[in-house]
Amino acid sequence: MDKKWSKSSDCLWSSATEISGKVVLDHLYPGLQDFFVNLLGVPKMTAGMVYDKLKARHDETFTSREAKETIMVFNSFLAAVSAPTDFPPNPVRENQIFPVRFPDGQVRLCNGLNAFSLKDRKILGETFARLANFLDFDLQELRRLEPFITWAGLGDRYLSTSVKEITSADRESTQPMSNPYREIRRKSHALLR
Repeated sequence: MDKKWSKSSDCLWSSATEISGKVVLDHLYPGLQDFFVNLLGVPKMTAGMVYDKLKARHDETFTSREAKETIMVFNSFLAAVSAPTDFPPNPVRENQIFPVRFPDGQVRLCNGLNAFSLKDRKILGETFARLANFLDFDLQELRRLEPFITWAGLGDRYLSTSVKEITSADRESTQPMSNPYREIRRKSHALLR
């Protein structure tokens, strides 16, 4: 590890994502938060720092994992604020920071103007996995990302709003219709206890 001196303005006490040009101190000096933050004035990570990272131009070292991590951190800040008017979404939407999984299985960073959908239903996600591009977050992560999705104006990309489910019975078939996701017979005993 290279030892060098850094100004307090070049440091952050703690950071959930890497901020370019900032040295994070909490793991180097555990237990000294009061000294660094209150006495020396070392700042903590802010929503503005994460927003700046999302709208900055990135090189090929910016990975989809780092993009997902940064989006999740910014989402946490958005969830804590009622009206995030300090952060216009267009610079972020136009930047290639959205990890998108393509039908061939590859994940590439795209901008928010590219065509991709949001998998908000398991069965629909499985049905269209080999046909459509999806934002590369699982169902739980996508539910937690609701503040970010609303802020970025991506709410119209939910698969459930784009697909119309139609059910019809085949009058010629005598085979009963069943769906393993909706089969209640096996679960009825547990429900009636």
